[in-house]
Amino acid sequence: MGQDGDEDQPSPPAGSPISQALRRLGAVAGAGEDEFSAVGLHRHRHNEAWIA
Repeated sequence: MGQDGDEDQPSPPAGSPISQALRRLGAVAGAGEDEFSAVGLHRHRHNEAWIA
């Protein structure tokens, strides 16, 4: 699954543009996660989760 993007597309080696921007802002991803998850945005990765 591509990080922060279309599930059918692989992420580029440097990460998605969102992950790259979060990294520039100081986000640090741990093992098995991306910067999007590291800052707590993973809850909003899929629109369906916003309804729940």
